[in-house]
Amino acid sequence: MSQPNYYMHPNRQYRDNPFIEALGQPLTMQQFYAVSEFPFINNVDLTGVDASLHGYYIRTQIDQLNDVYAVQDEAFRLYDVMRRMIEAGYDKRNPLRTDIRRILTAIDRDKTNPNQVAYLSGLDLYSVLQSYLLVGLSGRGKSFMVRRILKLFDQVIEHLNYTDHKGQEHTLDQSQVTYLYVEIHERRGQKVLLLNMLEALDEVTGQAYTYEHRNRSVNELITIVRKLLIGHSVGLVVVDEAQNLAKSSRNEVLSINEKTSIKFVEELFNRVGVPIMLVGTFATLALFERETTIGRRVTKNGSMLLASCDSNSSFWNRFIRLLCQTQLLKNQSTPVDILCRHIHYLSMGIPAIASSLV
Repeated sequence: MSQPNYYMHPNRQYRDNPFIEALGQPLTMQQFYAVSEFPFINNVDLTGVDASLHGYYIRTQIDQLNDVYAVQDEAFRLYDVMRRMIEAGYDKRNPLRTDIRRILTAIDRDKTNPNQVAYLSGLDLYSVLQSYLLVGLSGRGKSFMVRRILKLFDQVIEHLNYTDHKGQEHTLDQSQVTYLYVEIHERRGQKVLLLNMLEALDEVTGQAYTYEHRNRSVNELITIVRKLLIGHSVGLVVVDEAQNLAKSSRNEVLSINEKTSIKFVEELFNRVGVPIMLVGTFATLALFERETTIGRRVTKNGSMLLASCDSNSSFWNRFIRLLCQTQLLKNQSTPVDILCRHIHYLSMGIPAIASSLV
């Protein structure tokens, strides 16, 4: 939880919106790489250590290679998209607007009652629907890349006092959850997806929404999720392992009507009005097999496909140089460019496989 350092937005459409201006300035590409990459640091000092133990302590240093991280070439572009989605999602939810504050107060008053929803119709969120699809090979580093980007945002921001660009002071008492990270597990179905979203919200807010609403119907849960996401001012929902939404088998759901489809996901977020990003393997594309029109709407902000890494890419070369610290090994003189090509051949350009080989 952090206190906001408001930055007056140059875009007048977003100006004087505390939820947007609390995000501060976006990172430049240089800043992004500087804060995101984890270099290898040789912290072993063998001075005065018996030579017979040198190998052991060097191996402890090799174990720490698991902590290094090379930023993928696509990461900054993804950060840019996610940041703009969050800003656009808050455009029509400015807490300085009287109608928005009235709705937030009403949600806080009866957020556990799924029947009280009439006031939500006053929210014009359909024009700012944001959605993005990130798919790639298993082991390509999608999830870790997304989680690393999310850590660059303060997840919970407490708003108390705000001064607009005209110098007028406003008193706020509102928490802002900039993003939710929802991981879809093997058990599938509409209700499971909705409960997973409540679990993610519980982790951030310390509430017990999942337990309180575990016996609700799907329709009731949709309304509850909608009210809670708006009430907690959630800016972006990231749904990871989205391939688990595809082709639910009969024994994985309560009834045939509770199978999760891309149409259900699209309708859910149409009603919720919060930007969504789907992350998964190429199996996620099975969601769009029969719903191509909906697929276009779900990827309103575009998509990114991550196949094998190019052996000549900047990322692959930086990644192998971080991973292959040959100076730790005796009599090792293989040039790094040869290691890049050889490891790429053995791993088929998949970072997770390359890490296990080294």
